[in-house]
Amino acid sequence: MALESSDMDMAVTNLILPDREKMIDSLDLFAEKMRQWEMIEDLNAISTASIPVIKATVDLNLLRNKEMNNERPQQDTGKNDFGTTQSATGQRKEERKITKIPDDMAELKIDITFDDNMGVGVSEETNDVFENQSDLYNTASNLPKTHQGLASCRLIKNYVEQYKCLKEVSIILKQFLAEMDLNSPYHGGVSSYSTVLLLVAYMNKWNLKMSPTLTPSRLLMGFLDYYSYYFNVSLFGIDVSNDGSFYELSSPESNFVILDPLNCQNNTTRNSFLTNEVIKSFRKVFNNLKNLLMNYQQMQNPNITDNLVDLILNRGNRADSPSDGRKSSSEKQQSRSPTSDGERSRTNTPEDDKQ
Repeated sequence: MALESSDMDMAVTNLILPDREKMIDSLDLFAEKMRQWEMIEDLNAISTASIPVIKATVDLNLLRNKEMNNERPQQDTGKNDFGTTQSATGQRKEERKITKIPDDMAELKIDITFDDNMGVGVSEETNDVFENQSDLYNTASNLPKTHQGLASCRLIKNYVEQYKCLKEVSIILKQFLAEMDLNSPYHGGVSSYSTVLLLVAYMNKWNLKMSPTLTPSRLLMGFLDYYSYYFNVSLFGIDVSNDGSFYELSSPESNFVILDPLNCQNNTTRNSFLTNEVIKSFRKVFNNLKNLLMNYQQMQNPNITDNLVDLILNRGNRADSPSDGRKSSSEKQQSRSPTSDGERSRTNTPEDDKQ
């Protein structure tokens, strides 16, 4: 579910890292070696992060030119080497003439972390596949180490396979948050992993996992409507483990509280201090989409597809107050629940639907 602007996440595996100090030593050593590569730019080794990480940018033009122009060592096959013919040499030179990657696509941002789960009782079979989702939760949650990158990839793949329309809507939400500069947890936003968990919680709450009537548009509108006007961040957290959704917090919070299903001690949004901005963005785009739909129904607007893209991404604008004047969940009593297509329910719901 990568976007064109997505970073590449890489994990160094099969190392014995008994403690954090050893992990940081390995990270610093690798970073020192990487600084010697001319195609590496803006390298920063962050050892103070909860998961120590190397952040860098790769110049893809330099990387490709180096790979294409360097002669690879010839393996010793035990046979006589009678040299290379002139025609073959000329052919290789022709193959090296490659088109330059456009500058706006030539820089690839990478994040490199170190997997410290080697030798902690996880079998090779467990690393490769989980028979079902509960096995994944139970195995990963008991790991005494910190790195869950590979396990989270398997979890997301599992969600995509088992939750209808999740892939399509996740990509839209990721692109929207990226356009709004709200997709980086290091800067107060919400990560793509947390965004998927928000969507899974909503689908679990309203039993939409494999709903026969569910479409990407209905799921998107219901999601935006619910988190804009019904979900109360200060009162409820999110826990999707074992097909869960929301739970009542022990004390009020100002940010999202999203428990990692792979490690219940980890709040994936603990640094998301722009939670209010995220919710306001959801609210604004929901109202924009709703107004666009109303205009289309009344005027048969032939440009609805073009307008839809701009309105979803809200290009170049920060979210502001709701365009229709409705109050958010923090400003009113939450007594009704949205349907899957974003319309209002006409009947009251039980007390637990106030979240």
